[in-house]
Amino acid sequence: MSKVLLQPRTAEKKRTLEDAEKNEKEEVLEGTGCTNPPLPRGCRPLAHQVAGHRYGQGRLGIGMLQHMDGSILKPVQPPPRGKREVGFYQKIFDAECDDPVLLTLQPFLPKLLGVWTPPSSSLDSYMKLEDACRRFRNPSILDIKIGRVSYDPEANQEKRAIESAKYPPLYDLGFQLLGMRVSGPSPNEAIFYDKKYGRSLSKDRITEGLDLFLSGNVPWKKYIVKAFIQRLEMILSWFESQKRYQFYSSSLLLIYEGEFFDGSSDSDEEFIHKFFFFLGILHGCPMLAVNHLYKVSMFPQPAGNNDTGSRESRGVALSSSTTGRESGYSSEVESKNRRQSAAIRNEFVASLSRRVEESTRDLKYRFPPEIVDVRIECEYTMIDFAHVFEEPRSDVDYIYGLRNLIAYFRKVLKQL
Repeated sequence: MSKVLLQPRTAEKKRTLEDAEKNEKEEVLEGTGCTNPPLPRGCRPLAHQVAGHRYGQGRLGIGMLQHMDGSILKPVQPPPRGKREVGFYQKIFDAECDDPVLLTLQPFLPKLLGVWTPPSSSLDSYMKLEDACRRFRNPSILDIKIGRVSYDPEANQEKRAIESAKYPPLYDLGFQLLGMRVSGPSPNEAIFYDKKYGRSLSKDRITEGLDLFLSGNVPWKKYIVKAFIQRLEMILSWFESQKRYQFYSSSLLLIYEGEFFDGSSDSDEEFIHKFFFFLGILHGCPMLAVNHLYKVSMFPQPAGNNDTGSRESRGVALSSSTTGRESGYSSEVESKNRRQSAAIRNEFVASLSRRVEESTRDLKYRFPPEIVDVRIECEYTMIDFAHVFEEPRSDVDYIYGLRNLIAYFRKVLKQL
């Protein structure tokens, strides 16, 4: 790299794009004396990875890969974590899924393309995921762990103590910057900051870390921040409405284009498409996803306030009626359970619809007249679900962290 955008501090880890992409097959694992595991045919180490286990590092040397078709390959972890994460993805992207809690989560996750096993090793398996950075030329990427605790309910006391000691400010902040890639002024320039830098940030220095992440495209920084706030509020609406899942040690990826963009970007339109897909799930109108922003009723109202209706007439709402074949105590219990399930789901749909309407009344950004045709090139996605547990309550720790993250982005915005 001939020049860099920023000079990294001593606590930060710098890697050029060339460093990230070079073949590491012959590199010796530090402290193990073992060579790297062979790369599956048609794969390479993930060059734009900013956190997590990397290929060629650690005790086993396994890590994130990129397939020749552009998809991301994430190693399936040993049980129960791997089984839990794969199962969570599969439930969300199941073609037969009719659960509004899961369906409305789809726009926030990288699409699961399947579970892949390399021909060379039947013992290894990977989740094949859509690459959130696929359309970016020189992305700046930030990996943020969300939640006040980074251990799940099954962790023993020793594990809890170790996790708590890694980053003491986590409990007050509710989130942690795990790693970032800050793009330079050309596609061949980028600086990587690892978890050591993130852990060096006290509560009072978090805005410094966010500023560093946003320094990859200073001319459009203000609008990038606005775009991220809007997208994070969508995720917050989902979490404030659902009372089924607890997310431990889960992360958010925030991505924006580092190069100067000229108005040809379609990121805003893609977000709008996701938004209407989201609403279409809630209100049983899939065509919302493809209609123009100003040609549809953004928040269609259900026909009746108390009628649960059917899936055909009310989208994801469940019918609470019983069939003529049901009889006896067993059928009564089943009918009661179905009615309760329908009521819970409809409550979720109503709550989420209300929150989304309140937080996203206007999807278009308010640009100055001279740049009205510009679209912000940014992306957001939730990742890491090995520690997601089904518990019937609000995920207060995740909500706390996400609210705080939005508040810090608003602080950054006020300073611009």
